[in-house]
Amino acid sequence: MIATKNNSIQVESNVQGEKIAMGIDPAAMAHIMSILTDLYSDPEYAVIREYSTNAFDSHVEAGQTRPIEVTLPTDLAPFLTIRDFGIGLDAEGIESIYSLYGASTKRNTNDQVGMLGLGCKSALTYTSQFTLVGIKDGVRTVVSISRDDDGTGAMTIIDSGPTDEGNGVEVKIPVKRFNNIEKKARNFFRFWTPGTVLVNGVAPDPVDGLYVTDNILLANNMSNQDYVVMGNVPYPVDLSVYFQDGDTGIVAFVDIGTVEFTPSREALYYGNTTNATIEAIKEDYKANVEGAVERTIAEADTFQEAFRRAHFWRTLLGRRIKPSYKGIEIPDQLVADDGHQFVLTSANSNKLSSHNRVKAVNANALIHGIIIHGYDLTNFTATHKKKIAKYCHDNGIAADHYILIDPKPNMQWIEPEKLHNWEDIKAIKLEINRVYAATNRPKGSYDVYVDGEHEEGTPADEIDTSKPICYINTTDDGKDMFYHIGGNVLKRLEWKGTVVALASNRVDKFLRDFPKAKPAQKVVARLYKLHSKKVTERDYLLAEVKRHRSLFTRACEHFDPNKANDPEVKDAIALHDADTSEAYKTLYNTFSNEIVRWCGAERKMAAAVSFSNPFDKYDLLRLSYAKPSSTEMKHIYTYMNAIYAQSLIDQMKKA
Repeated sequence: MIATKNNSIQVESNVQGEKIAMGIDPAAMAHIMSILTDLYSDPEYAVIREYSTNAFDSHVEAGQTRPIEVTLPTDLAPFLTIRDFGIGLDAEGIESIYSLYGASTKRNTNDQVGMLGLGCKSALTYTSQFTLVGIKDGVRTVVSISRDDDGTGAMTIIDSGPTDEGNGVEVKIPVKRFNNIEKKARNFFRFWTPGTVLVNGVAPDPVDGLYVTDNILLANNMSNQDYVVMGNVPYPVDLSVYFQDGDTGIVAFVDIGTVEFTPSREALYYGNTTNATIEAIKEDYKANVEGAVERTIAEADTFQEAFRRAHFWRTLLGRRIKPSYKGIEIPDQLVADDGHQFVLTSANSNKLSSHNRVKAVNANALIHGIIIHGYDLTNFTATHKKKIAKYCHDNGIAADHYILIDPKPNMQWIEPEKLHNWEDIKAIKLEINRVYAATNRPKGSYDVYVDGEHEEGTPADEIDTSKPICYINTTDDGKDMFYHIGGNVLKRLEWKGTVVALASNRVDKFLRDFPKAKPAQKVVARLYKLHSKKVTERDYLLAEVKRHRSLFTRACEHFDPNKANDPEVKDAIALHDADTSEAYKTLYNTFSNEIVRWCGAERKMAAAVSFSNPFDKYDLLRLSYAKPSSTEMKHIYTYMNAIYAQSLIDQMKKA
């Protein structure tokens, strides 16, 4: 924060020109101290930040170059300890700084981070007591600092004596059993200047990335959050720079005094000074980012590495850039020669024959795929894709995309090892799961769903007979039922197998080739029966309860069951607020009435369960409003409880 020479405030009254000095009511001192102590929304982060920066400031003042030392809590030693080797503190110094809110020795300098005189008490917002050890000129002073019930603080010197230790201060803060101190500390200290701090005896991993300027870093692992770092303290800001890679952010390191912060030091104060600094950061970033990208690309050893780096920065920056390497502009795609097209297919798609024919392939597919030349076939089939997949598996090749073309493409920007020959792949023999002799192999191709994924033109000899097979007569039931069953019902039920679409004239032939295949109706009926058994009477009761509207629904929405004495009312409200099981939801969300009728099953309806509305016993409730006021609700509770009490009396009389 910028040091100022005069922080006094005067208020002039218009009443006869009288000047009245403002102050703090002594009776409110405990309240004010409590407010100043509880400034922080994140107490764990506050104690890490405040005491480590105090330690750093002490090193600056003493000219100390060794790092401060931070020891994180463990199960055996549940303390956060921060130790510096700066100017140190004696009893008098501890008393003057730690006992007075606002006391600070740093207001007249821009070399140190603190100046508010509040952070040294921050531990009291997290714990009721902590320990401070001050060493100064051969004297070691141990002080217990605590917080009283009224919010005020107190100090107790528990030990003082000679020592041969060098000057410094150690703060020891007990931590709660379940805490996030370690995670927050490691996140905080990654912004510190290397060599200024050790965490558990080791230098923390610093924030890394691409330095756009000496002070502006395009950083990794930022979750699209920007920071301004002043005096090692990161302050979140929004520099309004969009990244396609949401893990990136800008980190700007600024001199002490160039931004201002709120009293809690958790955020920046956006006054003229801060706003001017942020605008300067934005302008520096915009003016230098492309040059930084060009430098990192120019450092590439090969054309292929330059291509990868260019793609990375194009993706990251979310805008068009035109990088070059060795004087040649780096393309963002590979274009096929005139008269040719690429066949592009995803290696991870279950739709084996799915593909696109394109004139150009983008950089992402090129970097994460393989190129297969010598492919001059008109139709790309599932068999082709299976052979490519086996080739990659057998040769230890990882690829997300398969890119096929006849002539060899220009490989200037692509690694030579990414290029493969179709002739080598075409020669691969696939293993076919079938129970037929070679002379009796099934012929033809079919429209199928395999494990819920649609495939067209699947050859009969590629149907996996090791998994269940069922079929739908599309002449009788229609194509829509095939799509509904294969792509919806059986997929949602995670049924693993093959659903085949058959016209009537193909059924007999198909069953000769696949004698174990079952009609899809029977498969669906069996699955419906299995799921029906999982649905309980309670599910049906809940469903019936939710069918009730008007008075019952309104009552449940507004009633507090704790204020109604009638146990039937309490139970009804609990039922209304409860939810049906996943089995019930699966049954009624997956199996429509149409599907149930189609598979020849019978649906058990919730209406078969009887439900008696307990609010029917309270006739006057019918006169209440849909949204009763709080006063009306009090009267309603009184009325209902009186009726219920009378019913108990009547029962006792009958007994």
